[in-house]
Amino acid sequence: MNRININIKYIIGFLLLLVVLFMASYFYLDYKKDQEILNNFLEKDYLILYNDNNLAEAISMCHEYLEDNPKNTKLLVFLAIAYVQKGYLENEFNEGAIKGRNYIQAALDIDENNAEALRILGYTYELEGQPEKAIEIYKKAIDIDLGSSYLYLSLGHAYEMVENYDEAIKSYQRALEIDDKISAVYSNIAKIFAKVGNFSQALDYYEQALEYVNNKSEKAEIYTSMASIYSNSNERIEYKEKIIELLNKAIELNPNSSLIYSNLGKEYYLRLSEEEEKDNFLDNILKTEEYFNKVLELNPNETNAYEWYGLVLINLKKYEEAFIIFNTGLIAVDKDLRIFGEEKDDYKARFYLYKGIITLNIDDLEKVNIDESLIYIKKALDLRENLSNFIKEKLVTKNEEEGYFDKIKDNLEFKNLIN
Repeated sequence: MNRININIKYIIGFLLLLVVLFMASYFYLDYKKDQEILNNFLEKDYLILYNDNNLAEAISMCHEYLEDNPKNTKLLVFLAIAYVQKGYLENEFNEGAIKGRNYIQAALDIDENNAEALRILGYTYELEGQPEKAIEIYKKAIDIDLGSSYLYLSLGHAYEMVENYDEAIKSYQRALEIDDKISAVYSNIAKIFAKVGNFSQALDYYEQALEYVNNKSEKAEIYTSMASIYSNSNERIEYKEKIIELLNKAIELNPNSSLIYSNLGKEYYLRLSEEEEKDNFLDNILKTEEYFNKVLELNPNETNAYEWYGLVLINLKKYEEAFIIFNTGLIAVDKDLRIFGEEKDDYKARFYLYKGIITLNIDDLEKVNIDESLIYIKKALDLRENLSNFIKEKLVTKNEEEGYFDKIKDNLEFKNLIN
């Protein structure tokens, strides 16, 4: 009888073990299935949403998966990336950086050596105008993962922000050695060549970037940058239609980009002074105003727009409005984190110069405030000494009807400033 009782106990124990194993297997398979669904989202669906700029949906889905996977570092990093990119596209740089950093920090609390999390952390500091801190973080991440092309891409961009172009190029070249199919590397190298005036090589690199780009907003930026190169070249007239074609392609890809509309406005502004466009003067004025109004509606901090829109208003002799636009541009340039270093100072110098021009551009000589104008001119020349040659060659003429500064060309202080 005792033996039977013992056997029954063994049988019951064995059956309980089978039940436990079955339940464990069931939950394991269920967990495995959930992880496969999550991985499929991260490796496929998320990338589709990201490349199509459908970032709100990407963020929403990440939060859904995060409820059951709060410790998944890859999911936390991807959520951070979506927030950062959304902030960038909507010109809410600081907001995107702060939101993204919250999830990056959560990932780093789980794994402090997560190189990808560190890369995005560095980028949030770039967006806040702290490239030196970003460089420090990128270097730490590279020590962890020497084989990441994206880390070298990020490091190169941070070096570019501090205008260390030699180190930037070295970092970009290292990124290409690891992976030669990253479009952003080619784009960033192209930007450096464009900045130093090597337009031909810049266009070659942009063409290579187009071969590998998948993201719509990135592709739109490439088209916009190429249009800008053609617009700034000596053959701009020859490429007028190509410039508009490239910008229209960019608009189709990213219809909410203030920068693209700003470049369209600039292009039609430049046509105002062309002899072959004189019959289209009114149409070009209307298009220029339309595009710049669209820019300021989308992004009040679009520095480029304030310069060209202000010049349009000067052409229309709307001097008070132009003065306000240039003054606002001086505020906007400090907030525009896409502009840094010498380029930022170039914008400021021109804005001050325009204010000096407007202050003098009054029909009644008795109302002209020479002292105020000289203050703005001095601020412009403090930032960019080479503007003195521009003032002498382009803005002061022998004909009193034409020169912007003819009303004070004989003023001793003015002569000392530009000589």
